[in-house]
Amino acid sequence: MQSSSATVVLVLTAASSGIVDYRMGAALIMGAFLGTTITAVLGAIGPFPLKKQTAFGHVFFNLFSVVLGLLFL
Repeated sequence: MQSSSATVVLVLTAASSGIVDYRMGAALIMGAFLGTTITAVLGAIGPFPLKKQTAFGHVFFNLFSVVLGLLFL
């Protein structure tokens, strides 16, 4: 699923019904946020350096956030 917000809704629904616990749900949501960076990477294909810089910033920010979240998890 590409949309991370749709994934969040599915994970929250599964957590409220007891299918997943807190740790698994948090890991799934962080994975969804990291997975959405692929659209920025695909959009950066081409000769424009500004697109590449923006995609790098997006990927770096999400990767840093996920690593920080995993440390707290």
